[in-house]
Amino acid sequence: MSFVSDKKLLRNAAREIGLTVPRGFRWAVPSWGAPARKLMSEYQRVRHFPVTGYPTPAQRKDMRIAATPLRHVALQIMLKMEASGVHETSMNRSPFIDHMKEYVNGYTDNQPWCADAVTYCFKKASGAVWPKNGCFNHRYCPSWLEAARNNKCGLVTKTRNIDKGDVVLFDWDNDGVADHVGLVRAKLPGLFRVTAGPIPTVEGNTGITDSGLGFGDGVKSKWRTRNSVIAFVRVNI
Repeated sequence: MSFVSDKKLLRNAAREIGLTVPRGFRWAVPSWGAPARKLMSEYQRVRHFPVTGYPTPAQRKDMRIAATPLRHVALQIMLKMEASGVHETSMNRSPFIDHMKEYVNGYTDNQPWCADAVTYCFKKASGAVWPKNGCFNHRYCPSWLEAARNNKCGLVTKTRNIDKGDVVLFDWDNDGVADHVGLVRAKLPGLFRVTAGPIPTVEGNTGITDSGLGFGDGVKSKWRTRNSVIAFVRVNI
């Protein structure tokens, strides 16, 4: 690989795992240089590699994985759930839904599972690193919003440049309380405005039509009106 592609990969991977790209680091310059060695050394320390300042083939592979935003991986997991036909076989339950609830909560029940589905996707994508036990009530949509507004548990609210895989919370009756949750399927560039077009989502515990609320029995892709959205949330871990 070239220095340019190596540096671009390093920059993207470093940002995704929370490292600060140093001043003077320019991925387009066709030489490695001291800023790249410094950032590579920091990356290697964080990822528990031997610190040399230069990437190996195995470390390039690790950087490619790290450079893929967690939200993109979570979205792919949700879309695979839809493609495999995940749906209830009894009230809010099925063999897979029970597995999903056990994975994220440690138990199963017959409660609604839209938030369970979103949490499951991020927990699988992160290798069970997120969310930490007791961090916030990930099964309760209002708790997602409260945690994001207070910058807790790696959650932050977003009002512009919404990305695919960002969490979207809905308020059906406009009372300020989040009622349902899903993932955004495509980028929504610019500033979010309720007067703009529909939002492509994929959601758990929902029905096949775009009308109505969040009630339903499966994982489905939807088009939602923007005036039903109370917040967009990004998961940063």
